[in-house]
Amino acid sequence: MQNQMIFPIHAVPNIKHLDPPEDIEQRFLDTASGARVEYWFFQAPEIQNKPTIVYFHGNAETIDFAYLQTEALRREGYPMIFPEYRGYGRSSGKPSQEDITKDVSDILAVLEKEGLIKRDQLIFMGNSLGGGFAFDLARQIYPRAILVRSTFYSVVDMAKGYFAPSFLVKNPFRSYEVASSFDGPVFIAHGRRDRIIPFDHGQRLHEAAKNSVFYPVTAGHNDFPLNRPYWQAVKGFLEEHRL
Repeated sequence: MQNQMIFPIHAVPNIKHLDPPEDIEQRFLDTASGARVEYWFFQAPEIQNKPTIVYFHGNAETIDFAYLQTEALRREGYPMIFPEYRGYGRSSGKPSQEDITKDVSDILAVLEKEGLIKRDQLIFMGNSLGGGFAFDLARQIYPRAILVRSTFYSVVDMAKGYFAPSFLVKNPFRSYEVASSFDGPVFIAHGRRDRIIPFDHGQRLHEAAKNSVFYPVTAGHNDFPLNRPYWQAVKGFLEEHRL
């Protein structure tokens, strides 16, 4: 039951055949455990020496549509990686915090070996559950920045609302631990009316972070506006830190 709440695969569109746009390459990672994990890779048409953004989608999405949320950044010439989660879309296996984080680490190793990315030139970005993965991967690979939207302080804290003891939480996603030790810049956006991941999670994450910008909006969880002001704030953040 717990895994179904964090990874509600039953509520995700089951799209087995969909080709990515022409400018995005569809790839697969064959894992040691036997799972086959899809990921999409966008190379900027011109070399602009921008960091590569790894984008983690929410728990009820797939990369098939999540990539559309980043069009503003792709237009700016940022290379991008869209990892799919185990059990989602065309990826096999069962999702978990540990396995998915390792999958993405392995994906980055493949792309680095091929000379397509540089390990020290990465930005992690995530929406909702994806924010948890952005912070979790930063435990292993140090990004130049982390940007999250509508994400949690930790799943352990979310579980407290359901009176679940912390030791029973299989995927704890203690994002605050990473935020408090990460020296790089962090951008945190959250809706004041969010009833799925309450607003105070974003506030507390901001307070825990060493070096963060907090961008609150009057919106809920699923209607967070990816509008011009939001993207201007994101681009301003990236420009300020010369990313």
